[in-house]
Amino acid sequence: MAIDAARMARESLAKAAVDMQDAARDMRTEGERLRNPAYRARLISEHRGRGETLTDAHLLSLSRTLTDQAGTMEAQSRDLRRQSRETR
Repeated sequence: MAIDAARMARESLAKAAVDMQDAARDMRTEGERLRNPAYRARLISEHRGRGETLTDAHLLSLSRTLTDQAGTMEAQSRDLRRQSRETR
């Protein structure tokens, strides 16, 4: 039983690490897209069409935030992978 619980814990941690890495990759990709002026203009136009206000400055700030958060998530993912290897 204890062996099964440890194995399940390792597998759960490893899966969480992969999921977190995938999410970080998505965040980093969107952060990179937001650096493109044409992409930002399209988003602003789409939001304007729905009666919502979205600014270029907000999107540039979001780009930096997403990139920073992706870095944090990547570090957390590495920690989870390490924990999954160390779980006995």
